[in-house]
Amino acid sequence: MTLEELRKEIDETDCKLIELLGKRKELVREVGKIKKESGVPVFDAVRWKQVVYVRKKIGKAHGIPERIIERIWEIIHGWSLEVEDKV
Repeated sequence: MTLEELRKEIDETDCKLIELLGKRKELVREVGKIKKESGVPVFDAVRWKQVVYVRKKIGKAHGIPERIIERIWEIIHGWSLEVEDKV
């Protein structure tokens, strides 16, 4: 592949990632509604530890260092808490 073809594929992949983040946000919003109706707190430390652990394992299987996965999911999780809190 040429540099331009690779960049085009990266751009397409980035667009897919953003679309998936949008879908995730909608799912998080639904979770927030359920938590609010049920009186469940937005933050769940047990769930958070489980999520990070599993995502690190998945990342490792794809050659992504744990520190990168952790940083990415800290951002995603922080944003998710904001979305849930606004419901």
